Amino acid sequence: MLTRVRFQDIDYDLSLIQKAAADSNHYVIFATDEPRAVWGLTDTIGDFWKDLEVDGLYKKDDLSKELKDQLKQLPWSLPDKISIESIAEKLKTPDKIYKFVELLSTEKEPLNPEEIDQLINLAQDNKKILERWFNNVLQPREKLIALGLNFFDGLFEDQCLVAIGQLADHEWYRRDSSLCALDHCDLQPFHNFFRPVEVKNDRQKRIESWLPEQRLELFKIAWNTYRQRIYAALPVLVKLVKTSVKRGVSRKKDTSGIPVGQQLYGSLGEKTRRYPLRTAISGAISDIGLIDTDVVKETLLRLATYGEEGVTALGVQAVAARAMARWHKLEQKEQLLQTIRYLYQENFSGIEENKKNKLKQNVRATIALTISYAAKSDPPGKLTEGFQEWLIKLLSDNHNSLVLERFRDQILRMLIPQHLFQLQEVLCTLVQREYGKISEDLTEKIISEFKSAYYNNHAYEVLDILEQWHTKCEQCEIQYPVEKPQITSRERLLITVVKTYGEIQDKKVLKQLYRLLTIEEDPDVREEAIEVLCQWIEEAFQQIISVLPNFLPSLFEELDKYEQLRVSEEIINIFESGYHTNHAAEVLDILEQWHTKCEQCEIQYPVEEPQITSRNQLLITVVQTYGEIQDEKVIDPLYRILTIEEHPDVREKAIEVLCQWIEEDFQQIKHFFPNLFKKLNKYEKSQVFETLPESYWEEEGLSVWTLQRFVIQLGNRNWKNNPVYLIVIQTAVPVIGILLVASSIFSPSNKQQGKCFVVYRTKNYLPVRDYPDLNHPQKEQLKNGQQVTVIDKTNSVFYEITAPIKGWVAANYLKECP
Repeated sequence: MLTRVRFQDIDYDLSLIQKAAADSNHYVIFATDEPRAVWGLTDTIGDFWKDLEVDGLYKKDDLSKELKDQLKQLPWSLPDKISIESIAEKLKTPDKIYKFVELLSTEKEPLNPEEIDQLINLAQDNKKILERWFNNVLQPREKLIALGLNFFDGLFEDQCLVAIGQLADHEWYRRDSSLCALDHCDLQPFHNFFRPVEVKNDRQKRIESWLPEQRLELFKIAWNTYRQRIYAALPVLVKLVKTSVKRGVSRKKDTSGIPVGQQLYGSLGEKTRRYPLRTAISGAISDIGLIDTDVVKETLLRLATYGEEGVTALGVQAVAARAMARWHKLEQKEQLLQTIRYLYQENFSGIEENKKNKLKQNVRATIALTISYAAKSDPPGKLTEGFQEWLIKLLSDNHNSLVLERFRDQILRMLIPQHLFQLQEVLCTLVQREYGKISEDLTEKIISEFKSAYYNNHAYEVLDILEQWHTKCEQCEIQYPVEKPQITSRERLLITVVKTYGEIQDKKVLKQLYRLLTIEEDPDVREEAIEVLCQWIEEAFQQIISVLPNFLPSLFEELDKYEQLRVSEEIINIFESGYHTNHAAEVLDILEQWHTKCEQCEIQYPVEEPQITSRNQLLITVVQTYGEIQDEKVIDPLYRILTIEEHPDVREKAIEVLCQWIEEDFQQIKHFFPNLFKKLNKYEKSQVFETLPESYWEEEGLSVWTLQRFVIQLGNRNWKNNPVYLIVIQTAVPVIGILLVASSIFSPSNKQQGKCFVVYRTKNYLPVRDYPDLNHPQKEQLKNGQQVTVIDKTNSVFYEITAPIKGWVAANYLKECP
């Protein structure tokens, strides 16, 4: 059961509490003094609204029993002519029975029936009860204590006593010096109106007012007779607030040397004492301002200007801001705006210029807080007229870092969820203007709040604002030199739109990203859009996997080469990850769709100078993804590319993938290798030949089809000069095998066309004709036959190399020979 609830207390949204109640199988009962119209209930929820009438709410027997129990506390009895049942029936509620008995308890002698009727009527009027108690029952000293309790309503008992002692020490001692030595027993006479309330997990009790709006009513009652005492207390309240945000005040002593700091402030960072102290003082100042605004203007200014070096000013300024904002909740809008104007126009004449500027910054930061606190009490989408203009006015000062910090740390978080659409001009101002280092923080905060609002029932408003900003940027005339573009307010706004799309990560905004990359030319905006897209692919793969088949090919047509490469890199990484984490079927399906789409494209480029088009880059992305997946399921698509595709860059990438696959897991591809090898041209075969593992030669021998075909291909080439054929034999290969291969190549009619070198057990030396090793131009001639056995030509020259020779180096060497 939640009592005295206002709609704003639950952020004008019943749905969260309704869902929590349903999920946990609970009922939630609200009791409110606000009419049904304020809550704006739908018909369904409205069926649960019950207007409670006092008459008949309680059973007569229950009321009579309650009254009898309460009357047992009195030292005297009611007149015989008056029945308890009739009194209970007139009072109607237990609450009024308590008030009636409290009034009876202040009487020292039995009352007659007429006086009893007067008290019954008095119990129905809270204001009259309070007025009678303060004016007729309390003594002068007790009235000052009552005012002290009124200032510090809601504090712990010992905290109240120390706080009232501060008032006595500084201002009230002239009136009654006995106030300086208050103890807990001094509070007992006030328990009828300031009741001690148990605090969970704490031995202390809080002193809380009994009647609704009791603090304001008591100040009104005391205003005519104790106005100066109230006025004199205000500087002490300011001092208490300023001290409450400082370090080391827990050891503070009073004028008698008694340590009272721990009771008054507690430890730094402890909210159980410092925060309630500032809350109570803020409420007291606010109530006094409702009686006479001029009385508290100076107090509010002293709080608003606070900004002591090294100490956070927020705690102090918030006291003033909440005090003023509370007037708006109580429908005193004009009073609020009048005080804001007074603070804003304060010129601080006679103060040194630098200090004056600092004071103005503090005041304007306080005004910004005040407006945000006040706007928080406005219903959603019904921001009070004038509030947005004040916020924009405060932002017009680019050098007021404190105002900007308030927006970043407090204001945006408070207002965006409630008044998003009405604040778009303020948000646009924050994004477009250059405020220095804090600009990036502000933008990130706005994006974060947009994301939160999007996923909390404000998706339409967020998308609408982003669309308006996007359109606004498109309509702006772009003025910057192409070779060195500058970040303008337009680009700052558009980059914010792009980043917000990235945080939302909803398929609904993909078309907006596509639209931007289609039209936008600014490199910074495009770069951000590409980064957002890549981040999206990585983080929200499952959300967008269904739209990728059509979206990405179309997008590639709008990207430059660098952008295509960046997106391709992300696609390859996420597809590899997705393939191995339960998305293999989806990944293969998308790759197949892209592959087929590329095959169906009409290829138009001059054969001698082929260009990298969006089609080719997409196909390269497919090929590279096959390479990262390295699964038998993608060997057929790779074979298909090597069979059909003519573009040299695509083929080159396919060969790289094949070579990488051979190096990393040849056993997986070994069975398919012969068919793949057949589809390669001579240059491609030489590349693949280099990557074959040594174990392959040891298993197959040099008489197998691979080396045989390779040597035959070389033997059939028509070089102008006599070709050189180098065949490297490992120890595991029979020498006779390679000799048979060589003899089949060099028939008697071909012997004069070339020379064949057969090197056996070569480790450190490589035979060449006239060219040294390309990587080691310095050569050293060696004596014939030291490390190498040469067949057919015994006078060949040998050049030293540093790395050991492997059997499959032949292809590379032959490729480089003249």
